[in-house]
Amino acid sequence: ALASKRHGRLGLAAAVWAAGFLLPVAGLVPLAGVLLAERYLYLPSVAASLVVGYVCVDLPLAARAKLALRLAGVALALVALVATLARLPVWADDSALYQSMVRDSPGSALGRFNLANLYLEEGRLPDALRLYSEAVRLDPEYVRALTNRAGVLSLLGRHREAVADAERAIALDPGHANAHHQLGKALGGLSHWHRAAAALGRAVELRPDDVGARLNLAIALANTGRTREAERTLREILREHPDEPHARAMLARLRAAAETG
Repeated sequence: ALASKRHGRLGLAAAVWAAGFLLPVAGLVPLAGVLLAERYLYLPSVAASLVVGYVCVDLPLAARAKLALRLAGVALALVALVATLARLPVWADDSALYQSMVRDSPGSALGRFNLANLYLEEGRLPDALRLYSEAVRLDPEYVRALTNRAGVLSLLGRHREAVADAERAIALDPGHANAHHQLGKALGGLSHWHRAAAALGRAVELRPDDVGARLNLAIALANTGRTREAERTLREILREHPDEPHARAMLARLRAAAETG
């Protein structure tokens, strides 16, 4: 009876352990931004090991049956080892991982967004644009994908399309600082400097620590003739970041222009 109680407690502990780690990622309650991944099985697999150990050691079975179970356990472990080794290349680098996410989750906007971000960092703008567009197609209200696509479109000189994406992102999330930033950059690309300054000012209000937005705001202010405000913005940046080269160079140009003017 005592052994039975012990086995029952072990089984209950294994079930609770597995449920505790699997239920949050089982998809019963969708989690935003989470993709199914094998890493979610690492800790729950401990429960499976407990059960296998119990069956092979404590369960009252004939010697041949126990031997067969142990051999089956060894075979299963070998299969798992081979599968793990085959899967290792996926984790070799970010590119391999994100490509696997796109391949294994064809309906995932997040997978495409992550790979697009990597391509953007590598300067592969057409590839990044394609993947951001696929992410938006899969999730038309994906604000970050719309915002980042606006940034890529601006880099490609397609400023009107960038404005449309940024405005769409802002309509979905008016408090998204980077959407306002990208809108300001795109408007600047069209030489709509007053509108650009307004958008960039809003971006800085929402995220005051964004040095890039503040630098672009200074550019927009200077192009609207608000030179003193531009210089003040640049001095504030340099006070917080004394080694910021772009702010220093821009401030020097503004001062030189004022002296020659």
